[in-house]
Amino acid sequence: MRFSRVFVPALLPVLLAACSPDPLHFEGRDTRTFTPDLCLAFDLIPGPVPPDKAGGPSLQARSSLAVELDFASVRGKSSQDVPAGENPEFDGTTFPGPTRLRSELSLIKSTAVMRGGLHLGWNLWLEARLGAGAVYRSMEISSESRKEHDSRWSGGMEIGAGVHWYPLSWGGVFAEFSGCETSGSGTELSTDVSDIGVIVSPRRGVEFTGSWRRWTYLESPTFGSDIEYELKGPMLGLKLVF
Repeated sequence: MRFSRVFVPALLPVLLAACSPDPLHFEGRDTRTFTPDLCLAFDLIPGPVPPDKAGGPSLQARSSLAVELDFASVRGKSSQDVPAGENPEFDGTTFPGPTRLRSELSLIKSTAVMRGGLHLGWNLWLEARLGAGAVYRSMEISSESRKEHDSRWSGGMEIGAGVHWYPLSWGGVFAEFSGCETSGSGTELSTDVSDIGVIVSPRRGVEFTGSWRRWTYLESPTFGSDIEYELKGPMLGLKLVF
Protein backbone atom coordinates (compact mmCIF):
# COMPACT_ATOMS: atom_id res chain seq x y z
CA MET A 1 0.00 0.00 0.00
CA ARG A 2 2.79 2.40 0.82
CA PHE A 3 4.41 1.68 -2.55
CA SER A 4 1.16 2.41 -4.41
CA ARG A 5 0.65 5.71 -2.56
CA VAL A 6 4.07 6.87 -3.73
CA PHE A 7 4.22 5.31 -7.20
CA VAL A 8 0.72 6.04 -8.56
CA PRO A 9 0.77 9.84 -7.98
CA ALA A 10 4.20 10.03 -9.59
CA LEU A 11 3.04 8.04 -12.63
CA LEU A 12 -0.26 9.89 -13.09
CA PRO A 13 1.18 13.00 -14.88
CA VAL A 14 3.06 10.76 -17.31
CA LEU A 15 -0.10 8.80 -18.16
CA LEU A 16 -2.12 11.98 -18.65
CA ALA A 17 0.53 13.45 -20.96
CA ALA A 18 0.64 10.27 -23.02
CA CYS A 19 -3.14 10.17 -23.40
CA SER A 20 -3.62 13.88 -24.14
CA PRO A 21 -4.12 14.82 -27.82
CA ASP A 22 -1.31 16.40 -29.79
CA PRO A 23 -1.49 20.21 -30.04
CA LEU A 24 -2.88 21.60 -33.28
CA HIS A 25 -0.25 22.33 -35.92
CA PHE A 26 -0.32 24.47 -39.03
CA GLU A 27 -0.98 22.44 -42.13
CA GLY A 28 -1.59 23.23 -45.78
CA ARG A 29 -2.11 21.52 -49.12
CA ASP A 30 -2.02 23.09 -52.57
CA THR A 31 -2.27 21.04 -55.79
CA ARG A 32 -2.03 23.99 -58.18
CA THR A 33 1.60 25.00 -57.77
CA PHE A 34 4.30 25.49 -60.40
CA THR A 35 8.03 24.85 -59.97
CA PRO A 36 10.79 26.27 -62.20
CA ASP A 37 14.08 24.39 -61.91
CA LEU A 38 17.59 25.15 -63.18
CA CYS A 39 20.42 22.60 -62.99
CA LEU A 40 24.09 23.06 -63.91
CA ALA A 41 25.97 19.75 -64.26
CA PHE A 42 29.71 19.26 -64.61
CA ASP A 43 30.53 15.79 -65.95
CA LEU A 44 33.43 13.92 -64.40
CA ILE A 45 32.48 10.59 -65.98
CA PRO A 46 29.97 11.15 -68.83
CA GLY A 47 26.79 9.11 -68.72
CA PRO A 48 24.37 8.07 -71.48
CA VAL A 49 24.76 9.72 -74.89
CA PRO A 50 22.16 9.12 -77.65
CA PRO A 51 23.60 7.65 -80.90
CA ASP A 52 22.81 10.64 -83.13
CA LYS A 53 24.73 12.93 -80.76
CA ALA A 54 27.69 10.63 -80.09
CA GLY A 55 28.30 9.24 -83.60
CA GLY A 56 28.30 5.65 -82.34
CA PRO A 57 26.42 3.11 -80.21
CA SER A 58 24.33 4.61 -77.41
CA LEU A 59 24.71 4.06 -73.70
CA GLN A 60 28.13 2.39 -73.85
CA ALA A 61 29.12 3.85 -70.48
CA ARG A 62 28.57 1.63 -67.47
CA SER A 63 28.74 4.39 -64.87
CA SER A 64 28.58 8.15 -64.59
CA LEU A 65 29.67 10.81 -62.13
CA ALA A 66 28.89 14.52 -62.07
CA VAL A 67 28.80 17.56 -59.81
CA GLU A 68 25.42 19.30 -59.95
CA LEU A 69 24.14 22.68 -58.79
CA ASP A 70 20.36 22.91 -58.67
CA PHE A 71 17.98 25.79 -57.96
CA ALA A 72 14.19 25.49 -57.59
CA SER A 73 11.34 27.49 -56.09
CA VAL A 74 7.65 26.97 -55.33
CA ARG A 75 4.76 28.86 -53.73
CA GLY A 76 1.48 27.59 -52.33
CA LYS A 77 -1.60 28.76 -50.45
CA SER A 78 -4.00 26.98 -48.13
CA SER A 79 -6.49 27.45 -45.29
CA GLN A 80 -7.56 25.55 -42.19
CA ASP A 81 -10.08 25.78 -39.37
CA VAL A 82 -8.96 26.11 -35.75
CA PRO A 83 -11.50 24.68 -33.29
CA ALA A 84 -12.34 26.29 -29.97
CA GLY A 85 -9.80 25.60 -27.25
CA GLU A 86 -6.82 25.37 -29.62
CA ASN A 87 -4.14 28.07 -29.68
CA PRO A 88 -1.56 27.36 -32.41
CA GLU A 89 1.47 29.62 -32.27
CA PHE A 90 3.59 30.97 -35.13
CA ASP A 91 6.67 33.14 -34.54
CA GLY A 92 5.40 34.26 -31.13
CA THR A 93 1.85 35.03 -32.29
CA THR A 94 -1.04 32.81 -31.16
CA PHE A 95 -4.21 32.26 -33.18
CA PRO A 96 -6.89 31.24 -30.65
CA GLY A 97 -9.85 29.26 -31.94
CA PRO A 98 -12.42 29.15 -33.18
CA THR A 99 -11.13 30.86 -36.32
CA ARG A 100 -10.17 30.20 -39.91
CA LEU A 101 -6.53 30.58 -40.89
CA ARG A 102 -5.11 31.44 -44.28
CA SER A 103 -1.48 30.63 -45.01
CA GLU A 104 1.00 31.19 -47.81
CA LEU A 105 4.29 29.32 -48.07
CA SER A 106 7.23 30.08 -50.39
CA LEU A 107 10.28 27.83 -50.69
CA ILE A 108 13.58 28.34 -52.50
CA LYS A 109 15.83 25.30 -52.52
CA SER A 110 19.43 25.17 -53.74
CA THR A 111 21.67 22.11 -53.66
CA ALA A 112 25.24 21.16 -54.51
CA VAL A 113 25.56 17.39 -54.89
CA MET A 114 27.63 14.62 -56.36
CA ARG A 115 25.47 12.48 -58.64
CA GLY A 116 26.54 8.95 -59.54
CA GLY A 117 24.86 6.63 -62.04
CA LEU A 118 24.98 2.92 -62.84
CA HIS A 119 23.84 1.43 -66.16
CA LEU A 120 21.63 -1.60 -65.46
CA GLY A 121 21.07 -2.52 -69.11
CA TRP A 122 18.11 -1.99 -71.45
CA ASN A 123 18.89 1.75 -71.52
CA LEU A 124 18.03 1.89 -67.80
CA TRP A 125 20.07 3.92 -65.31
CA LEU A 126 20.00 3.92 -61.52
CA GLU A 127 21.27 7.15 -59.96
CA ALA A 128 22.04 8.42 -56.46
CA ARG A 129 22.95 11.87 -55.17
CA LEU A 130 24.63 13.12 -52.02
CA GLY A 131 25.67 16.60 -50.98
CA ALA A 132 24.54 19.78 -49.25
CA GLY A 133 21.32 21.75 -49.49
CA ALA A 134 19.97 25.11 -48.38
CA VAL A 135 16.29 26.06 -48.05
CA TYR A 136 14.80 29.53 -47.76
CA ARG A 137 11.31 29.50 -46.25
CA SER A 138 8.94 32.47 -46.21
CA MET A 139 5.52 32.02 -44.61
CA GLU A 140 2.56 34.22 -43.75
CA ILE A 141 -0.35 33.14 -41.55
CA SER A 142 -3.41 35.30 -40.98
CA SER A 143 -6.86 35.16 -39.39
CA GLU A 144 -9.65 37.71 -39.24
CA SER A 145 -7.87 39.64 -36.49
CA ARG A 146 -4.19 38.70 -36.67
CA LYS A 147 -1.37 38.32 -39.16
CA GLU A 148 2.22 37.10 -38.82
CA HIS A 149 5.06 36.70 -41.32
CA ASP A 150 8.39 34.96 -40.88
CA SER A 151 11.26 33.89 -43.11
CA ARG A 152 14.44 31.93 -42.49
CA TRP A 153 17.39 30.20 -44.14
CA SER A 154 18.49 26.71 -43.12
CA GLY A 155 21.12 24.30 -44.37
CA GLY A 156 21.92 20.60 -44.11
CA MET A 157 22.44 17.33 -45.96
CA GLU A 158 20.82 16.43 -49.30
CA ILE A 159 20.33 12.79 -50.31
CA GLY A 160 18.35 11.26 -53.15
CA ALA A 161 17.90 8.49 -55.71
CA GLY A 162 16.28 8.05 -59.09
CA VAL A 163 15.65 5.84 -62.10
CA HIS A 164 16.13 7.07 -65.69
CA TRP A 165 15.10 5.18 -68.83
CA TYR A 166 16.22 6.34 -72.28
CA PRO A 167 14.26 4.38 -74.93
CA LEU A 168 14.59 7.15 -77.54
CA SER A 169 17.55 8.99 -79.02
CA TRP A 170 16.15 12.37 -77.97
CA GLY A 171 15.11 11.61 -74.38
CA GLY A 172 13.33 9.38 -71.91
CA VAL A 173 11.41 9.20 -68.66
CA PHE A 174 12.49 9.43 -65.03
CA ALA A 175 11.39 9.12 -61.42
CA GLU A 176 13.35 10.76 -58.60
CA PHE A 177 13.14 11.39 -54.87
CA SER A 178 15.32 13.64 -52.73
CA GLY A 179 15.27 14.74 -49.12
CA CYS A 180 16.99 17.66 -47.41
CA GLU A 181 17.29 17.58 -43.62
CA THR A 182 18.19 21.05 -42.39
CA SER A 183 18.34 22.99 -39.15
CA GLY A 184 18.40 26.63 -38.21
CA SER A 185 17.84 28.67 -35.02
CA GLY A 186 17.06 25.52 -33.04
CA THR A 187 14.43 24.37 -35.53
CA GLU A 188 14.39 21.03 -37.33
CA LEU A 189 13.21 21.14 -40.94
CA SER A 190 12.66 18.56 -43.66
CA THR A 191 12.08 19.30 -47.34
CA ASP A 192 11.31 16.28 -49.56
CA VAL A 193 10.84 16.45 -53.34
CA SER A 194 9.59 13.68 -55.65
CA ASP A 195 9.22 13.76 -59.45
CA ILE A 196 7.78 11.62 -62.25
CA GLY A 197 8.32 13.04 -65.69
CA VAL A 198 10.04 13.17 -69.07
CA ILE A 199 13.43 14.32 -70.40
CA VAL A 200 13.90 15.92 -73.82
CA SER A 201 17.44 16.48 -75.12
CA PRO A 202 17.47 18.42 -78.43
CA ARG A 203 21.26 18.53 -78.44
CA ARG A 204 24.14 17.25 -76.39
CA GLY A 205 24.60 19.20 -73.18
CA VAL A 206 21.03 20.56 -73.07
CA GLU A 207 18.11 18.83 -71.37
CA PHE A 208 14.55 20.00 -70.82
CA THR A 209 12.57 18.25 -68.09
CA GLY A 210 8.89 18.24 -67.33
CA SER A 211 7.34 16.42 -64.40
CA TRP A 212 4.65 16.28 -61.77
CA ARG A 213 6.44 17.42 -58.62
CA ARG A 214 5.44 16.91 -55.01
CA TRP A 215 7.00 18.98 -52.22
CA THR A 216 6.62 17.99 -48.57
CA TYR A 217 7.76 20.55 -46.01
CA LEU A 218 7.91 19.77 -42.27
CA GLU A 219 9.06 22.17 -39.56
CA SER A 220 9.35 21.47 -35.83
CA PRO A 221 10.35 24.64 -33.97
CA THR A 222 11.62 24.64 -30.41
CA PHE A 223 8.83 27.06 -29.49
CA GLY A 224 5.55 27.25 -31.36
CA SER A 225 3.45 24.86 -33.39
CA ASP A 226 4.69 22.44 -36.05
CA ILE A 227 4.19 23.20 -39.74
CA GLU A 228 3.22 20.57 -42.33
CA TYR A 229 2.78 21.59 -45.95
CA GLU A 230 2.25 19.59 -49.16
CA LEU A 231 2.63 21.25 -52.56
CA LYS A 232 1.90 19.53 -55.88
CA GLY A 233 1.97 20.66 -59.49
CA PRO A 234 3.93 20.74 -62.74
CA MET A 235 7.66 21.35 -62.90
CA LEU A 236 9.58 22.69 -65.91
CA GLY A 237 13.33 22.48 -65.78
CA LEU A 238 16.44 23.26 -67.79
CA LYS A 239 19.67 21.30 -67.35
CA LEU A 240 22.96 22.40 -68.86
CA VAL A 241 25.75 19.82 -68.93
CA PHE A 242 29.38 20.94 -69.20
